[in-house]
Amino acid sequence: LIDKAEIAGDILTLLFNSDVDLYKQTLKARPISVKLKLVPGKENILTMYAENQGSIPPNTAIMRIKNEESYHKILLSADDKNNCSVILKLK
Repeated sequence: LIDKAEIAGDILTLLFNSDVDLYKQTLKARPISVKLKLVPGKENILTMYAENQGSIPPNTAIMRIKNEESYHKILLSADDKNNCSVILKLK
Protein backbone atom coordinates (compact mmCIF):
# COMPACT_ATOMS: atom_id res chain seq x y z
CA LEU A 1 0.00 0.00 0.00
CA ILE A 2 1.15 3.48 -0.84
CA ASP A 3 -0.52 6.90 -0.83
CA LYS A 4 -2.26 7.44 -4.19
CA ALA A 5 -1.14 10.99 -4.79
CA GLU A 6 0.36 13.61 -2.53
CA ILE A 7 1.45 12.46 0.93
CA ALA A 8 -1.39 13.92 2.99
CA GLY A 9 -1.21 12.09 6.32
CA ASP A 10 -3.85 9.47 5.48
CA ILE A 11 -4.25 6.93 8.30
CA LEU A 12 -5.93 3.57 7.68
CA THR A 13 -6.78 0.28 9.30
CA LEU A 14 -6.77 -2.84 7.15
CA LEU A 15 -8.79 -5.98 7.87
CA PHE A 16 -8.39 -9.30 6.09
CA ASN A 17 -11.14 -11.89 6.60
CA SER A 18 -12.26 -9.92 9.69
CA ASP A 19 -8.78 -9.95 11.30
CA VAL A 20 -6.87 -6.70 11.77
CA ASP A 21 -3.68 -6.77 9.65
CA LEU A 22 -2.72 -3.10 9.95
CA TYR A 23 -3.93 -0.80 12.71
CA LYS A 24 -3.88 2.97 12.30
CA GLN A 25 -0.97 3.05 9.85
CA THR A 26 0.00 6.29 8.13
CA LEU A 27 0.53 6.07 4.37
CA LYS A 28 3.88 7.47 3.29
CA ALA A 29 6.07 7.62 0.20
CA ARG A 30 7.58 4.22 1.09
CA PRO A 31 5.14 1.31 0.56
CA ILE A 32 3.67 -0.68 3.42
CA SER A 33 3.96 -4.40 2.68
CA VAL A 34 1.52 -6.96 4.00
CA LYS A 35 1.61 -10.67 3.20
CA LEU A 36 -1.82 -12.26 3.00
CA LYS A 37 -2.53 -15.97 2.75
CA LEU A 38 -5.70 -16.57 0.76
CA VAL A 39 -8.03 -19.35 1.89
CA PRO A 40 -8.75 -21.65 -1.08
CA GLY A 41 -12.41 -22.01 -2.07
CA LYS A 42 -13.42 -18.92 -0.11
CA GLU A 43 -14.04 -15.26 -0.85
CA ASN A 44 -11.21 -13.52 0.99
CA ILE A 45 -12.27 -9.99 1.93
CA LEU A 46 -9.79 -7.15 2.38
CA THR A 47 -11.34 -4.01 3.90
CA MET A 48 -9.78 -0.57 4.29
CA TYR A 49 -11.15 1.78 6.97
CA ALA A 50 -10.20 5.44 6.87
CA GLU A 51 -9.09 6.49 10.36
CA ASN A 52 -8.85 10.03 8.98
CA GLN A 53 -8.84 11.68 5.56
CA GLY A 54 -5.50 13.41 5.84
CA SER A 55 -5.19 16.98 4.64
CA ILE A 56 -6.63 16.10 1.19
CA PRO A 57 -9.87 14.03 1.44
CA PRO A 58 -10.69 11.26 0.84
CA ASN A 59 -8.26 8.66 2.20
CA THR A 60 -6.79 6.99 -0.91
CA ALA A 61 -4.23 4.26 -1.41
CA ILE A 62 -2.87 2.18 -4.25
CA MET A 63 -2.69 -1.51 -3.46
CA ARG A 64 -0.39 -3.68 -5.52
CA ILE A 65 -1.16 -7.40 -5.43
CA LYS A 66 1.67 -9.66 -6.45
CA ASN A 67 1.69 -13.41 -6.99
CA GLU A 68 4.11 -15.77 -8.70
CA GLU A 69 2.88 -14.83 -12.19
CA SER A 70 1.98 -11.13 -12.20
CA TYR A 71 0.82 -8.13 -10.23
CA HIS A 72 -2.23 -5.88 -10.29
CA LYS A 73 -2.81 -2.34 -9.04
CA ILE A 74 -6.08 -1.47 -7.32
CA LEU A 75 -7.18 1.99 -6.17
CA LEU A 76 -8.73 2.07 -2.70
CA SER A 77 -10.72 5.03 -1.41
CA ALA A 78 -12.53 5.56 1.89
CA ASP A 79 -13.88 8.45 3.93
CA ASP A 80 -15.74 9.01 7.20
CA LYS A 81 -18.94 7.49 5.72
CA ASN A 82 -17.72 4.79 3.30
CA ASN A 83 -15.16 2.01 3.60
CA CYS A 84 -13.59 0.06 0.76
CA SER A 85 -13.52 -3.72 0.33
CA VAL A 86 -11.90 -6.00 -2.23
CA ILE A 87 -12.82 -9.67 -2.68
CA LEU A 88 -9.88 -11.93 -3.55
CA LYS A 89 -10.23 -15.53 -4.81
CA LEU A 90 -7.67 -18.13 -5.78
CA LYS A 91 -8.01 -19.46 -9.32
